[in-house]
Amino acid sequence: MEDEMKTEDEQTEEEMSTDELAESNHIMLNALIDLLVEKGVFTEGEFDKKLEEYEEDDDEEDEGENDDGSDEGAGAENPERAQSE
Repeated sequence: MEDEMKTEDEQTEEEMSTDELAESNHIMLNALIDLLVEKGVFTEGEFDKKLEEYEEDDDEEDEGENDDGSDEGAGAENPERAQSE
């Protein structure tokens, strides 16, 4: 109901398309990664390796889904990750 009370200009300023949000997140994530690499928190190689691990886990989870879309045994391969999700 509050949205109905806002002017069209106010709504336009607050709304962000999915593409704009994705681009904004992409830019912020790249800046964060660059900063952490510059500070020596991790190397680009370490980041790439970890990213590949997550991508492999995601692929394995996709293969483990049932026909109904449910994920039987989710997180069984990586219990530490399952606890954080």
